[in-house]
Amino acid sequence: MPKRQHRSEVESDLGLLFVTVASGFEKDAISELQDSLGDALVRCRPIFKGIVLISTSIDVRKAAKIVEGHKTSYVAKVVPVDRVVKADLERIVDSVLEIGGIEEKDAFAVRCTRRGRHPFSSRDVERAVGNAIRGGRVDLEDPNVTINVEILFDKAYVSVLKAGEMVSKRVGVERKWEKGKRPLNRSELKMVEILELLPEIASCNVALDLGAAPGGWTKILSKHVRKVYSVDPAQLDEDILKLGNVSYLPKKLEELTIEDVPQRADIITCDANISAQELVSVIGKVVADFLSEKGLLVLTLKAVTPKIEEELTNSARVLAERLKDLRVDVLTLTKLPHNTRRELTCICKRM
Repeated sequence: MPKRQHRSEVESDLGLLFVTVASGFEKDAISELQDSLGDALVRCRPIFKGIVLISTSIDVRKAAKIVEGHKTSYVAKVVPVDRVVKADLERIVDSVLEIGGIEEKDAFAVRCTRRGRHPFSSRDVERAVGNAIRGGRVDLEDPNVTINVEILFDKAYVSVLKAGEMVSKRVGVERKWEKGKRPLNRSELKMVEILELLPEIASCNVALDLGAAPGGWTKILSKHVRKVYSVDPAQLDEDILKLGNVSYLPKKLEELTIEDVPQRADIITCDANISAQELVSVIGKVVADFLSEKGLLVLTLKAVTPKIEEELTNSARVLAERLKDLRVDVLTLTKLPHNTRRELTCICKRM
């Protein structure tokens, strides 16, 4: 295979680290990373909730080990990046072959995590990459080489890592909850805050929860409405699936049909892990097909570019224009306490 290289196609003069951190604590994590790497850290920026990208002037594997050796509370995983490519299945496979570094004696595993919407699944990526590798053997239990693919919207961060080169750390900021009261995820807490703003949700009969997995919003909605249709191609939490008034639809929101949801919803919600621009482009049809007269619409707009405020403002403006034709007014745009700095909650009503 070709000689292994350790440079990003985006920042060829610098090494790149893909770092996952405690969601909502990105600023604290950045401070820890700056303390750890010092002058070797050229640039450190949050690119999505719970994700920080580091540009460093030193070898990325050495940088990861430096972070590993420092005490941190907010850093979860540090991944040295070998390539940044378009989030395209063929391009990802090609990049792994270009990186190389897998020998006949190696046992390897392919791990892929996707964020955003793509015409392929994480399993598709893992299968395609695994099938393309001609050296080594697959070992999912105890690999000495891991091909790691982190997909964030239109980019894929690709790495071929020897054992120990990817650093995992224990996050020390986990909130303590009384037994049985721990929320499913941070998203659940946002819905609790939305209920405080919209107590009329309790009078709704039918809710349509889009991008629902693992089910934080569905969980709260199920306590207040008669029926919840929970939509997401990803799996819901097992406890959510057991709820008697929840119907799980393993689909993308744009694939919904009248047969899936035979009654109009009194409230449609969406906290899907997609960009604000993408959400705005697809939500209109769902509203037209499924939102009842006087129905509520609650959306989380999520920025994915560095110009956060500009992206959110423009997305909210375009959303309002498109909803107007459907007789839906934007009642308020608000920052909930559990929104990240990249999120804006939009509350609307059909008139």
